[in-house]
Amino acid sequence: MNLKYRKVIGKIKLFLDKKNIIILHGSRQVGKTSIMRYLINNYLINKEIHLRSRFRQRADRRPRYRIADEVR
Repeated sequence: MNLKYRKVIGKIKLFLDKKNIIILHGSRQVGKTSIMRYLINNYLINKEIHLRSRFRQRADRRPRYRIADEVR
């Protein structure tokens, strides 16, 4: 999937270097999920940031990402 780089991503990356929570909100069909996927694929995975699972399981060394609209 080719995701388009957007100017706002550069501004969001400034906050990802710190321990901040990023919340994307907006109307329908404005690209929130695309921006999130771009950040995960091009920033988080490349930087090898390991996330804890949401059910308090022990964090392992394989990154786990879940995008809400892909969970079935």
